[in-house]
Amino acid sequence: MEYVFFIGAGFSAGYGMPVMNNFFEKARNQQMLEDEEIYFLNKLLQEARSANSFLQSSPTNLEDILSFAIMSERLNNENYSSNISKTNQNIGTSKTMKKIIQKVYSCIPEKETYLDKIKSLSEFCGFSNLDNHRNKIKFITTNYDLFIELMLRKDKLTTNPICKFNNIEFANNYKVANLYNKKTGIPVMKLHGSVNWFSNDGESIDVVDDIVIYRSQDNRELEIKIPAISDNLKEIVDRSPIIIPPSYLKPKDNQQLDKIWAEASKALKEADLIFFIGYSFPQTDTEMRYFLASSLVPNYKLTKIYIIDIDAANIVKKLTNDENGYGYHFKKMLFYYEGKWESKTIQDIIDDKSGDVKKI
Repeated sequence: MEYVFFIGAGFSAGYGMPVMNNFFEKARNQQMLEDEEIYFLNKLLQEARSANSFLQSSPTNLEDILSFAIMSERLNNENYSSNISKTNQNIGTSKTMKKIIQKVYSCIPEKETYLDKIKSLSEFCGFSNLDNHRNKIKFITTNYDLFIELMLRKDKLTTNPICKFNNIEFANNYKVANLYNKKTGIPVMKLHGSVNWFSNDGESIDVVDDIVIYRSQDNRELEIKIPAISDNLKEIVDRSPIIIPPSYLKPKDNQQLDKIWAEASKALKEADLIFFIGYSFPQTDTEMRYFLASSLVPNYKLTKIYIIDIDAANIVKKLTNDENGYGYHFKKMLFYYEGKWESKTIQDIIDDKSGDVKKI
């Protein structure tokens, strides 16, 4: 059996990460953001609210707000660019947002105990013999954080990010157990990039394993438990991270991400069971709808699609609404569990006899 886990923002919400509707609230309260970045977020919100006189959108949803901002930037809206930055009128909306997203999604509170709270893959799955399944498990995610990678590390497993990558070494011969391994890692396909990925020449991605793990909420600087960072490493982390900001106007500017999308599609085509965990199926994300449809149409093995979320009933109601665009074949395979994904193992959900898992 091939298992594919499609992970959305709700998966990480239990670990304190924001979802799209509360991103601004959480980000503006981050002590690690610079004054210029907080000013940028406030102006972004103000400009988007002004646009509501012409465009109905959510005043709190990051996708709505950022889509308006990026379109304004594309059209060289002078009024927008002069208002959005306090000190630098040439600041790029996408680039600035990437750095803010990187800080927010790599901020780990209570770092001394935090990693202990993250489930291992064996705890998450609940399989009696994980070795019998580990080669048949794949993750697809729209998240930027490292919770899946850390979950695998707790079982002494590595991550295969699918793309070509370079593990960047720390200075002073400081060694860490790499998160990533192309040959032996569990596939984790991060469709929108990651907080610890950095561009080089476009032929591969530079990945830095532990640099974001020790970022503390009460300290604006990176807090790294090593004597020093090499000049090479410092230059890398000062670059803009490989992150696709959550806008409806999604750029295609990295060939490694194209490879990840292609491999994610292949995984969906070959899956026997698919679990959507913490993914809300936003109606406005037309790109994802067509991606899922194109990937699932050729799949003759697929028997069940599970929706696992604290708001699963409403998500399923939305999916089964004819206006949402999902077809009959997709709907008839839907099962759902309404609750925190941490409350049951995947094996519990597959074997459910309590009635907690409902058929559409």
